[in-house]
Amino acid sequence: MILSQNFIFTTNSNPTISINKYRKPDIKRDFNMKLYRPLPIDEELTISSHDMMVTKTNMQGDITFVNESFSSVVGYTPDEIVGTPHDALRHPDMPQAIFFLIIQAIKKGKKIQAIVKNLAKSGEYYWAITDFEPEREMITGQISSFFAFREAIPEENIYELIELYQILLGIEKRRGVEASLIYLNRHLNENNMSYTDLMEMMSRPKGIIQRIFVKSLAPKDKDKLNYRVEHYKMVA
Repeated sequence: MILSQNFIFTTNSNPTISINKYRKPDIKRDFNMKLYRPLPIDEELTISSHDMMVTKTNMQGDITFVNESFSSVVGYTPDEIVGTPHDALRHPDMPQAIFFLIIQAIKKGKKIQAIVKNLAKSGEYYWAITDFEPEREMITGQISSFFAFREAIPEENIYELIELYQILLGIEKRRGVEASLIYLNRHLNENNMSYTDLMEMMSRPKGIIQRIFVKSLAPKDKDKLNYRVEHYKMVA
């Protein structure tokens, strides 16, 4: 691994995930080009509610298209980011279990929505509600790529999800992705919810009193905020 300014460069990456009791994702990759990812900094990038950031990624995991809004907000020009592995956009605070669910849905030809913490070129982070849509080859019908449509998500919605992501991330660090998926699946079953139900609930607009309360918090208080919804009381 080589450090250069605010980027991490790695070569010959070959990430694999093997999940027992779940279908194994076919995402073994051998990057011939360098994978670069900004070093994260604890500063948030503000996204306008008018921004619609679009990327297209092939099933090998390489970005093949970005729209003007993505380049303007995230900071990468098309020449910089096209051909680069999609992992360059992933923030280390995101649990791998969430990406596992996304990939599984895409491989089945299904659309899926997720609330994702991403990395900008500057190393700043930004939250977005993202709709992932698979694309099929016209002749073969095989899934060849997927689009990601990113929009801003209200600030008050994020705090309800941070706790869940922190729990999943902690489990992954201690016991791996399989344990994280088992925990998430068990929790959803206990509450008679699917992952889609969870995302719909989290992305739903909040009441005015809740909005005022969250916005009135100082940054240090927001960091300490343990925002719980009755459905999401968990024990790691």
